[in-house]
Amino acid sequence: MMMRVFNKDLIYIISGGRWIFFCLLFSFIITAACPKILQLEEPANQSALKDFIEGAKQLTKRKIQYDPSYCRINYPGGDIPSDKGVCTDLVIRAFRNAGVDIQKELYEHLQSNFNLYMLNFEEGEVPDPSIDHRRVRNLMVYFRNKAIELPVTRRSRDYLPGDIVVWKINNKLHIGIVVDLPSKNRPNRYMIAHHSIKSGPKVQDMLFAWKMVGHYRYF
Repeated sequence: MMMRVFNKDLIYIISGGRWIFFCLLFSFIITAACPKILQLEEPANQSALKDFIEGAKQLTKRKIQYDPSYCRINYPGGDIPSDKGVCTDLVIRAFRNAGVDIQKELYEHLQSNFNLYMLNFEEGEVPDPSIDHRRVRNLMVYFRNKAIELPVTRRSRDYLPGDIVVWKINNKLHIGIVVDLPSKNRPNRYMIAHHSIKSGPKVQDMLFAWKMVGHYRYF
């Protein structure tokens, strides 16, 4: 009688061990066979995205005079004096903080694809690495081709930290960056880091303040 009970218990133990073994084996096969699916859980370029957003926010804490005048600068890695800038310079410097030289990237893309940019140039005007990346209209062409162009909507949830937004104000283009600071009035809407003509670099709740004409996601 004891032998039968022992044998029965042994069968249960062996059966349970086999079940655990097959569960572990199945889990291993699924993990090995679907690495791409598992990787989708973590956003791509997460570190660069954080640096981009942080760079934009830090620039709004500095005193930078609005100055749209032409300035010859080095190439690549060139920049105008750090105490001067316009809306595009805030974006360019935020990219530099994330390890991306938009001056170099845009100029190389422009040289290889001038037909995409030609409407932005006057007759007889030639590409210039000192200024081309500092023009919103050129950045829009670059982002259409090298970033993800997203729909322009009136839904706050469509705009995430790190997104780049372009507006038209009095027939002039203006560019800014969505940062990870929620609006005090609308917690579901993020604030914008941009360089204001009147008050310099600021973080403000002005996502829908003007007519939006561009929405891009680089990281």
